[in-house]
Amino acid sequence: APPPHGGFSLARISSSDATTLNNADYSQGAIHFQNWRNLGCALIGKGEVSGSTLTFKLYNTANGSAVMGKTYNMGSVSPRRVAHAIANDIVQDVLKEKGFFQSRMLYASGYGRSKNIVMCDILGGDKKNLTSGSDLNTFPDWYPDHKNILYTSYRANHAVIYKLDLTSGKTQKLLAMPGMNTSGCVSPDGRQLAAILDKDGFPELYTYALNGGSHKRLTRGRDNESSPSWSPDSSKIVFSCDEGKSPQIYIMNASGGGPTRHSRNASPYSPHPARSPRT
Repeated sequence: APPPHGGFSLARISSSDATTLNNADYSQGAIHFQNWRNLGCALIGKGEVSGSTLTFKLYNTANGSAVMGKTYNMGSVSPRRVAHAIANDIVQDVLKEKGFFQSRMLYASGYGRSKNIVMCDILGGDKKNLTSGSDLNTFPDWYPDHKNILYTSYRANHAVIYKLDLTSGKTQKLLAMPGMNTSGCVSPDGRQLAAILDKDGFPELYTYALNGGSHKRLTRGRDNESSPSWSPDSSKIVFSCDEGKSPQIYIMNASGGGPTRHSRNASPYSPHPARSPRT
């Protein structure tokens, strides 16, 4: 089953009551909408498998009307992925917004100096290793097209940012300045790369034009910057800085200017910020 969604609440029905009523629906060939509603269900979903297809319908228990209905091909797709597709369609039809259930996650997995980049589904299953070997690979992030990723690897004996094409498997160096190149992330418009470099002595925030154009140093000081993340309109960058001896969250214009501290009393230790794609 998919994970919960904040726009819905699970009806508090015992498993025995749900099983009994569900069996009654199928045995009598009719959905007992009043009974489901009495048990606290505003929406009820029903699925029927025929061969390699599954037909799913979602109903409003108040009047028995169909909210959505769709047929899914299960021939070459796991039941797990079909369940995620159904959940996405429910969110789209009921809340009129895009669901997240078919999202993929990236993370670094391993021990000590040996870590590799792994991709999985939203529940941590359907795992696929994207890198292999004994090198340290970390800080994975998505390209806006979701067909490529970028990550930091120490395979060249220092931190270099690489780009990986998920379709072809081709890897290329994206940023390999002297010293450390890490925490890369691409702006939502696909034009710029934000990264942390220490080529000038301290970890500082830079932006690089991905079309081969100019680069810009955004921060200057003796503090350590880390974990940049873009605003949805690509105009601002949020990042962590250990000014004051503990990481706090700052935000600044991608074009430059002074950063503004965003976290105040939330926590004395506030690393690794990430901007919501909505705000």
